[in-house]
Amino acid sequence: MLHGIDMASYYVALRRVRRCFKNFTQTGYLIVRNHIFPRETLAISQEDMKKTLVFGGAVVVLLIVGALWSRQLQTRDPSILSRSGLHWHPTLQIYVRGERVDIPKNIGLGSRHKPVHTHDDLPIIHLEFSGIVREKDAMLGRFFESWDRDMRSLGKNVRMTVNGVDNTEYEQYIMRDKDVIELHYD
Repeated sequence: MLHGIDMASYYVALRRVRRCFKNFTQTGYLIVRNHIFPRETLAISQEDMKKTLVFGGAVVVLLIVGALWSRQLQTRDPSILSRSGLHWHPTLQIYVRGERVDIPKNIGLGSRHKPVHTHDDLPIIHLEFSGIVREKDAMLGRFFESWDRDMRSLGKNVRMTVNGVDNTEYEQYIMRDKDVIELHYD
């Protein structure tokens, strides 16, 4: 058996194909299922071959140039953090008049899973995105939006540090993996 065909049937079909091509080379006619094709109708002129190759080559070149141009346009956008998603874990600690404020568990989780959320491993904030991620998606303000709170609602004067260094970007700060963010309110 060859691909579900018994060998006898295979050899019969092979003999028929050989006979067709033998007739074609001797007579100039290809006979397939009682249809006669003269050699002239099967042949491709050199001019037609050149046109086909030039057209096919132009299509291939245009496809390659288009793909490179598209990729170059995409890489020029400085606001893109990742094109294939990201999974980062900065930490956030909040202090109001020197006392630590507990951030609730499961912020941003529920019927609609938000990409900026918490679990029970506080004070870690989870940034879990798929696809293209822009800087605005990873801003600290997004966490407070998920929490349904205004960052300024915890106190009037706020001082922020990121990894031990003073920072004044507040809601606009773009969180990074393993950042240690502290907010101190008076």
